[in-house]
Amino acid sequence: MDKNINIIVPKFSGFRKEIILFENIEDMTPVSIILPDPPNKRNIINYNRATSNQKWERIPLPKSFDKYRGIPKERAYSRLTKDEHEFIESEYKKLETGFWFFINGKLTWITDTHYFFLNWWKIDIGFPDYKDVNAKYFWHWWKIENDPNCKGMIEMTKRRDGKSFRAGCIAYKRTFSHENHYCGIQSKTDDDASKFFQKTVASPWKKLPFFFRPNYDNSNNPRNELRFFSPTKRGAESQLGLGLEESLESWIESRSSVATAFDGEKLHTSIGDEEGKTVEVRVDERWDIKRHCLEVDGKIIGKHLSTTTVEEMEFFGGKHFKSMWDASDPNQTDELGRTQSELHRHFTPAFEGYIIDEFGNSCVEKSISDLNAKRKALQNNPSKLTALKRRFPFTIREAFRSSGKECHFNIEIIDNRLEDFTFGNPNLTYGNFEWKDGIPDTQVVFKPKSKENGKFIVSYLMDNPAMANKKVMSGGVWMPANTTSFIAGGDPFKFKTTAGSLKSKGAGAVFMKRDILIDPDEKDICQWKTHRFVCTYANRPTPNEYGEDMIMMCHYYGCAMSPEITVPFLWTYFEDRGYGGYLFYQKKNNHRTSLTPGANANEGTTEAIFAEYDEYIERHGAREVHGEILEQCREADITNLSPQDLFVAGGHALIAAKNSVRTPERKSSSTNPLFRTYKLQ
Repeated sequence: MDKNINIIVPKFSGFRKEIILFENIEDMTPVSIILPDPPNKRNIINYNRATSNQKWERIPLPKSFDKYRGIPKERAYSRLTKDEHEFIESEYKKLETGFWFFINGKLTWITDTHYFFLNWWKIDIGFPDYKDVNAKYFWHWWKIENDPNCKGMIEMTKRRDGKSFRAGCIAYKRTFSHENHYCGIQSKTDDDASKFFQKTVASPWKKLPFFFRPNYDNSNNPRNELRFFSPTKRGAESQLGLGLEESLESWIESRSSVATAFDGEKLHTSIGDEEGKTVEVRVDERWDIKRHCLEVDGKIIGKHLSTTTVEEMEFFGGKHFKSMWDASDPNQTDELGRTQSELHRHFTPAFEGYIIDEFGNSCVEKSISDLNAKRKALQNNPSKLTALKRRFPFTIREAFRSSGKECHFNIEIIDNRLEDFTFGNPNLTYGNFEWKDGIPDTQVVFKPKSKENGKFIVSYLMDNPAMANKKVMSGGVWMPANTTSFIAGGDPFKFKTTAGSLKSKGAGAVFMKRDILIDPDEKDICQWKTHRFVCTYANRPTPNEYGEDMIMMCHYYGCAMSPEITVPFLWTYFEDRGYGGYLFYQKKNNHRTSLTPGANANEGTTEAIFAEYDEYIERHGAREVHGEILEQCREADITNLSPQDLFVAGGHALIAAKNSVRTPERKSSSTNPLFRTYKLQ
C-alpha cells in the first residue's frame, strides 16, 4: 500500500479510498483496492435524499425510447432527440468511469462493469439486486483488468451465487467495448459451454437496448457464437435492413472443453466455467495451453476468468482446480510480479451475502449465527454436516472438501484430517527407491526427489540402516524379515482406460503394524505412532518398472506383498524375479494357507476392503498422515473401484494386517523420530 494515499477523503465523512479485500479470511492474501477520487457531492445522484432512502435504484430506459422498438438502428439514431442523445452518452460515460451513489449515507462507487451488470444485464430473474459482495467482486475484477502482470481471476463461489451471469456480463462488456476483440468460452463439457453462452450471454444480449448492441452478422438466436461483423444479406434481413454502421469485428464464441480448443488463438477474454467440475480434461493443463493465448511478445493482452461452484466440485476436477488455486496467491510472485499461474484468487465466504439488509449490505453476524445453528443441528450426522459445510463454506479449507459423491466412510473425520494438509504436509517426503549403486538384489536405498519426480510418498524410513533390507533364507528362498512390523498391498495395471478417461495406475502401499511397546493399550489411541500407512505409490510407468518398484519397496521395508491377482502381474513378476518368498498368502478359516497369494477382486474381497477401511477410518483416520489414502477413501465407489487403485492396494494391506500386532522383539528407541523427512538436494 502507498503510504502517501489519503485514506479518508475529508469532504465525505467515512469514505475510505482504500478497500482491503479478504482481510479477515483464513488462508487468503489481503488485496488492496484504491478507489477513484469521488466527484462533487452535488453531482451524486441521490445525495439529497434521506439516508434511509439512499439505496441502489436502476436508471431505466426513458419511455420515449419505446418508439424505436422494431425499427432499424440507423433509423433510430437519426430520430434521437437531444435528451435521448444525452441519455445514451451518459450511459456510455458510466461504462468508462463507473458510478457513484449513496447507500444509507455511505458514499459508494461501483465499477463500470458492475454498473452495466446491475442496470442493463437482465438475467433469468430480472435485473440483479445490488449486493455489497458483488461490489467487492467487481472491484477486484477492475483491479485485475488494470494489472499488467495478471492474466485474470480464479474464483470459488457457493451455489446460486450468480457467478455465471457475472462471467457472461464480463465476457460481453469487454467484447462489445473494443474492436477486434475475441472472447473464448469453455465449460466442463461441450454442451455446458453452449448452454452457458445461450443463458448468460445471448439471452441478456437480446434484451439490451439498441445502442448497446453493435452490428452482428449471425442470427437473432445465436447458439454458440455472437459475431459483431457487418451483416450478410440474411443477417441484414433478420435485422430489418440494419444500416451500414462500421462493424467492431469482435466476437464471442464457445468451444469444446478439450485442452487444445483455443491452442494458437489470440484471445482478449477467456472464460472457464465450472472448472472444479470438469472431469473430461485436466483444467490445470488446459490453462497451461490457454494462458499463452492471452499474451503477445511477453505482453499480456487479455484476461481470463476461471470459476467453479464449491458445492458441486468433483474430486478429479477439484483436485486440478486446486492446483491452479494454489498457484494463484498474489503474495507469491516472480520477478515480473506474476503468480505461478498468472491468475489471482477470489473467494467469498458463505456468511457474506447470505443474509442482506434492505440496502444490500451483508449481515455477517446474523449469517454466521444462523449457519452455525444449522451446523450444530447436524453435529451427530457427519455426512450431512460435511454436505452443509460444502454448500456454505466459511474458509478455503472447507471449500476444498467439495465432492458430488456420497462417502462410504466417516466423511467428517476424513475431511477434518485433510483440512490439516490443505496447504502442505510436512510429514511426507517424495522420492524413489533404488538399488544401491544400480546393482539389483543388493541393498535398496531411498533417494528424495521433488514432488513431480518422486514416485513414492513416504512418512517413515529406517533410522537404523540395519533394520532396512532385512531378509532371511528359508528353504533356498529369500523371505522378508520385518513381517512383524510391515505389510504391503499392491494393485497392478489394468491396461485399460477407466471411467472418465482416467488411466489405471499401478499402486502399492506399505502399512506399519502396531508396535505395542510404542503404543500400549493404556495409551490414548489418538497418540499412537504405529498402526498406519507409511508408504504409498500410484504411478503409470512401464509394467516392468512398476514390478521392480514394488520389489524394491518390499525389500527396503522387509515386508511381504499381498497383491490383487485378478490381473496376476505382481504374482508373476515376483516369482520370475526370485521373490516368490515375498508374496503374502492368507490363512483360510480352516487354518490352511491359500493356494494363491493376495486376493481376487471379487465381491467378498471388495466388501472386506470396505469393512477394514471403515474400522480404520473410525479409529485411526484422525491421525493418518497420508492424505492421498484419505482422498481415495473419500471418493471410493463400491460399484467401481477402477479409478481408486491406491485404495485397493491399501485395502489389501489392511486385510493382511488384520488382528496382527508388532511383537515386542526389541525395545523401541525414544530418540529416533517416527516421522522422518528429508530436504531435497
